[in-house]
Amino acid sequence: FIVAIGNNKIRQEVFTSFKKNLLPATIVHPSAIIGSDVTLGEGTVVLANAVINASARIGNNTIVNSRVVIDHDCVVGNHIHLSIGTMVGSTSEIADGYLSAIGENINSFSKIG
Repeated sequence: FIVAIGNNKIRQEVFTSFKKNLLPATIVHPSAIIGSDVTLGEGTVVLANAVINASARIGNNTIVNSRVVIDHDCVVGNHIHLSIGTMVGSTSEIADGYLSAIGENINSFSKIG
């Protein structure tokens, strides 16, 4: 299953409830570019033209929207929505439940949330 709800809190509640009886899927659009050693959590969706570079770790039930770039060695938590065009600089950490603005730039080595 995938939970396609934009509101992080509601998506988390539905994900947690469904996970009791169902297996979450992880879906990656064919045009997304994902490094070979990237970790994608359960129920995560990576949309068109997103790029996730080497050694990044993406948590569960996270939306990586179109044209998002996550640079190397980033840690993105659970139940996050990275909105269209968000750029996450290298070695950054984003805490659970974060919602980025469209086109948001997160500088390298940042800790958000």
